[in-house]
Amino acid sequence: MSVAHMQMSLLDGIPEVELGSATPTRTKEEGMRRVGINMNPEWSEFAFRCVSEVASTRSEFTADDIDDQIESYTAAGRPVTHEKRALGVVMTRAARAGLIQPTDRIIPSTRRKLHNSPRRVWQSLILVGQQKGTQCAA
Repeated sequence: MSVAHMQMSLLDGIPEVELGSATPTRTKEEGMRRVGINMNPEWSEFAFRCVSEVASTRSEFTADDIDDQIESYTAAGRPVTHEKRALGVVMTRAARAGLIQPTDRIIPSTRRKLHNSPRRVWQSLILVGQQKGTQCAA
């Protein structure tokens, strides 16, 4: 049996996905919309508050820093969400609210479970022009 035949047989009976006019940007926006609909609204507000707290004390940070801030609250006082991608929606909301903005820098995650995956560095717009805060190490 040839490799091509084996690959074709793996796809037998699976309907083709119609991408139509979908672009990477539209696909990303649709995914974020779905995540936003399905996340716990209490967690969303809590995570947004944590972004604001971090942006008030650090000039640059990553989502790892936001996760650390979220986890700094005791479990009893911390809402949860089943959707781990929800933090991306919260970060986008904070950017649209004028609290933060993405930089062009990407650094490895400091979280062991993420295996050095790339993390966007965000800049606080709360601290713009101020000298306090710390920056992410490059």
